[in-house]
Amino acid sequence: MVARAAPGWLPWPAGAAVPEEKTAQQRTEQTLALTVVLFRLGGLASLALVLAMDAATGGWRGQGLAVLLAAAIIIDCAILIAGWLRHCRVPPTLAVADLAVTAMALASGAVVGGICGPGYFAYPYSIASSVAYGISFRRLGQAAAATCFLGAAEGLPAIMLRLVPAPHAIFDASMYVPNVMVAFAVAGVMRRTAVDLDAGRLRVAEQAEERARLRQARLLHDSVLQTVEFLAAGDCISDEQVRGHVAAEALRLRGFIATGTLTEGGSDLASMLRQLASDMARLGLRVELLHHGLGAAASRLTGDPHLCTALVAVAREGLTNVLKHAGVDRAVLRLTANSREVNLTVLDHGRGFDPATPLTGFGINQSLRGRVAELGGVVRIQSRPGAGTRVEVTLPRL
Repeated sequence: MVARAAPGWLPWPAGAAVPEEKTAQQRTEQTLALTVVLFRLGGLASLALVLAMDAATGGWRGQGLAVLLAAAIIIDCAILIAGWLRHCRVPPTLAVADLAVTAMALASGAVVGGICGPGYFAYPYSIASSVAYGISFRRLGQAAAATCFLGAAEGLPAIMLRLVPAPHAIFDASMYVPNVMVAFAVAGVMRRTAVDLDAGRLRVAEQAEERARLRQARLLHDSVLQTVEFLAAGDCISDEQVRGHVAAEALRLRGFIATGTLTEGGSDLASMLRQLASDMARLGLRVELLHHGLGAAASRLTGDPHLCTALVAVAREGLTNVLKHAGVDRAVLRLTANSREVNLTVLDHGRGFDPATPLTGFGINQSLRGRVAELGGVVRIQSRPGAGTRVEVTLPRL
């Protein structure tokens, strides 16, 4: 996918290349994380304002304790903000840790206020910070529990120390409810909308892929298939074996146009490889299947039809290259498999070539190497002029 320039806001620098397009769900979590960060910065601004006002009016006789508590809150915020921006979302574990720190700040602020004078400087900070819990917790029970815990941390010390009347303390504690619940509701709507957007995008992509497949199928039907079926049915090909092979290929092509899947004959891998050997024999190439271990290898791959089809296609391409370029009428096909990988080898004793010479054409470079690379495998080619060619393909088992 083509890289694009990042928007000019966190977490990426403006103009930075983003390797792939984000899903709607990822963008939503990114936006919610940024919202939490901005509210947290607003809470820090409120804390600083309260401290500055109390210092200016002489309301705090023990500024040292207040400054230490404010420093702890700032350090906690710096760690949490870095974590949020790193994950581009609000992990619940960070929210739980932050909830604990905020609750301790509220309780400590009440104690400091009770000792040194009036003023709960941690309270306005916690009001702005509480938005994070509505965004982080995705279950209503969790968000409600966080709200109650935060309210208790603010109200109980104030009541126990008799800093304010109990109704006043209960009212202050209830102020967390709208912040957390509104954030919870908005975040839920955004996340559900993002899921719908991603599902809609996937449906559009699948429909576009299906339309492209239908266009290609019509093109194949109106051009290549018509030509192949004409050659199979007419008198242009005098060799009956070649004509039969062309007819078989026309049937395979028609099945591909109808289903979008190019299937090989046979119900299992061993049968498919034997059918391939029979097809090559009709074209004049005798293929020796090494039977030692073939049945065991084929049985291990029975539950992976995609890999089986790919293996047969790779084998067909390798044998076709022998037929076209090796100048011999015999080749060896060997298949082995274990729990981790599959090895397919095509060997001939033909004219060979120099592997250091750049290869041209579609066969080895695109159909063989390209197909194997798409499956995460590797191709090893050993050859020397006059000494034949050995093509070994290794594919990982999924």
